[in-house]
Amino acid sequence: YLDDLIGLEVYSTQNKYLGKVISTYESMNTLIEVKTPDNKETMFPFLKEFVEKIDLENKKIFIKTIPGLFDEDFEAD
Repeated sequence: YLDDLIGLEVYSTQNKYLGKVISTYESMNTLIEVKTPDNKETMFPFLKEFVEKIDLENKKIFIKTIPGLFDEDFEAD
């Protein structure tokens, strides 16, 4: 369920910490809202092209990042 994603820590596929899931939104596509370590908020689509792995046991989600999705100091996977 989407509510199970709230509170998960978000990491890039290179294991770089990106933030924490604070909300999910459903419309035509599901969006995941993340609060970054510097308290900015960003969203990414909950699609297999972005989500690499969900680890509910360890409360982590691994995503493929793209340029501009998070701060520019994060490199694309």
